[in-house]
Amino acid sequence: MMLQLVIGGYMKRVISFVLVIFTMFSFINTSNAETIRGLKTKLDKLLKEHQKKTEIIKQTESQINTTKKNISKIYNDMEYISLELIRIADEIVELGNDIKEKDTQLKELMKAYQTTTEGSFYIEYIFGAETIEDFIYRFSITEQISKYNNDLITQMENKIEENNKKNIELNNKTIELEKKQASLKVELNKLGREKKELQEQELAIEDEIKSAKDVISMYQRAGCGLDEDLNKCANRLLPPDTRFYRPMSKGYVTSEFGIRTHPVTHKPQTFHSGIDLSGVVVGSNIYSVANGVVAKIFWTNCGGHQIFIHHNINGKKYTSAYLHMNTVNVAEGQFVSKDTVIGGMGGQKGTGDRCTTGPHLHLSIAYGLRWKDYWSYNEYVARLINPRQVINFPGLRGIYWNDRITRY
Repeated sequence: MMLQLVIGGYMKRVISFVLVIFTMFSFINTSNAETIRGLKTKLDKLLKEHQKKTEIIKQTESQINTTKKNISKIYNDMEYISLELIRIADEIVELGNDIKEKDTQLKELMKAYQTTTEGSFYIEYIFGAETIEDFIYRFSITEQISKYNNDLITQMENKIEENNKKNIELNNKTIELEKKQASLKVELNKLGREKKELQEQELAIEDEIKSAKDVISMYQRAGCGLDEDLNKCANRLLPPDTRFYRPMSKGYVTSEFGIRTHPVTHKPQTFHSGIDLSGVVVGSNIYSVANGVVAKIFWTNCGGHQIFIHHNINGKKYTSAYLHMNTVNVAEGQFVSKDTVIGGMGGQKGTGDRCTTGPHLHLSIAYGLRWKDYWSYNEYVARLINPRQVINFPGLRGIYWNDRITRY
């Protein structure tokens, strides 16, 4: 009986331990699984980041406005200083003329003084008085003239010194304001660049927010549960396939994947994210390269109408992209096969003509499911592969193919 109790207690502890381990692994698997709830959490983070960027942009705009006001004030101060410099220059000119006139008078006085014997002119003038009253008067006049001349010279010297100091002070102030103005202009340019970068980041986040909402909506329309593992849901949703096919029944390669000189901007060492295919007229049928689900459709100035399709090829996930489409015949969330005509070839006005030299299809292939496995454009670029790795095209550019399956 005791043995049974011991064994029973031991088995309970073992079962309890197993249950704990099972629960831990279940939690780990659940926590690692991507779900719609998880996508919504990511979306909330993007929305908060967008709000933060918007607030920073507002703060930057406020700094820019303040800096512009400071620059404007400096312009006003410099204008005032310029007027002051002109006024002082005019005063100095007038003072110079006054000094010149007084200098002539003094020279005449000194000349008259020097013609007398050792300054006896003043003595003769004083002692030439006939009365004591006249003597005192003449002495007083002589003293006043001498004092007036001395005071006048002192005043003129002080005025010149004062004006010179003021001139130097205003010149220094002008230099100081010019330096401050230059510094503020540098700061203004820096703030302008920061604002532009923030606005670009804000636009990128807005694109990611829109994409996130679209992808969540796609999975919801497909019936995926709020906490359902989207990998399992995607496996159920993505129709499997075994290979890729060429997206056109006829055509040839016009530009390869990788580094090239851009055909429009002529900028060297430009990365080409796909392979360009042409040889047919605008509007010709473009097919999905394999079975899949349309993940995203949008339009840009450079890419025109763009279609992105998710694929499950032999258990591996891919995203194919079709740019410069003239027409779009599918909708987001739609299941497509390799024989589905997804749209028509573009490359003309309204289909990304700003970045093209003629009608063609730009085809990109990337590992993983964009807007599910990853979100940002940089992550997408990092997963891009040369379409020739998975799709058979003629080895040389300009060599036609005439169906979608023949191997070369």
